[in-house]
Amino acid sequence: LMCHGHTYGVKQSLLSAGLAAEAQNLDLFLFGHTHRPLVDRRGKTLFLNPGSIGDRVRPTYGVVTITGGKLDGGICLLD
Repeated sequence: LMCHGHTYGVKQSLLSAGLAAEAQNLDLFLFGHTHRPLVDRRGKTLFLNPGSIGDRVRPTYGVVTITGGKLDGGICLLD
């Protein structure tokens, strides 16, 4: 699932997002809205917020990889 994040209230907590991920049996929940980078695995679901590439102090972006059937994510700093 990829969404802006506001529809799941991600600024307050990941509770609604976590419930949606569980109900939909998601492998990946990719979201934004908070502009704060996050990589977190909850159960089988990988949660990834890439942060903000437009941040003047610390611009970041997210990378999702699949290797050998395993999903992983990371945050990269834009130089």
